[in-house]
Amino acid sequence: MIEETVREPIVPGIFYPSDSEGLKTTVRRLLDNAETQKGKAAGLILPHAGYDYAGTQYGEGFRAVSSGSYKTAVLLAPVHREEEDILVLPESTSFLIPSGKIAVDQELVEELESAGTNFVRNDIPHLEEHAIEVHLPFLFHLFPKIRIVPILMGRASRKNVRVLSSALNLLCGKAPEEVLFVVSSNLSSSKSTEESDNQTQELIRLIREGDSQAVLDAGLRHEVSPCGLGPISVLLSCMNGPCRSEVLSTGNSQQLDGNREHVVSYGALAFFRDKDDET
Repeated sequence: MIEETVREPIVPGIFYPSDSEGLKTTVRRLLDNAETQKGKAAGLILPHAGYDYAGTQYGEGFRAVSSGSYKTAVLLAPVHREEEDILVLPESTSFLIPSGKIAVDQELVEELESAGTNFVRNDIPHLEEHAIEVHLPFLFHLFPKIRIVPILMGRASRKNVRVLSSALNLLCGKAPEEVLFVVSSNLSSSKSTEESDNQTQELIRLIREGDSQAVLDAGLRHEVSPCGLGPISVLLSCMNGPCRSEVLSTGNSQQLDGNREHVVSYGALAFFRDKDDET
């Protein structure tokens, strides 16, 4: 029997409200204010900024999955600290947020760990990283019994993308309607609004074309600058077969803080397989 270990939250009161009721109220408000129809999207690309900055994108994105009946959420995020050529799985058996506790899908994590030497289980990077945590309040609100597979990608290398894509397609392909993919990535980080807008539009164009390799190559050539380059490429590889993508919302940090010298672009993108019903 696995001993329970809990990954404690690290950004309550910074990226989202720290008290349970305040957090629940904020999540409900962002979902209720969203204009996107309730749906069953198979995958999402969403920011990992504070709710004050990117709350609209969180609401629009999670509204697009709110009619689903997922059993597992696979969360893919980059490592913001030192990048190693690894894929980091959690040792913790659950992740805690102010509104509750979400269990890790231990079976899937164990299967991923055995899928290749790139996979390691290590709680330390997860304890230092906010990019997965910010999505958990929405998942907990919409799907209280869902299990999560939190994966941090170190370097956005071709090998990491290939290994993770192959493993997820193999393990999650049997019942795709039960699995929700959530990629945590801001769309660009630039020195000016114009540069940010140009890079964001180019990234969105490549994502809409659905070419995983083209997105990865553009990022490695520094033509686009998402902080979740590798996870985005993996998501596109996992959305195999007929798939339709939609841009639900975009925004940037300059709209809130007025800083034109460092602009971060946010977006909510949803991916629907042909059989997915948006209504």
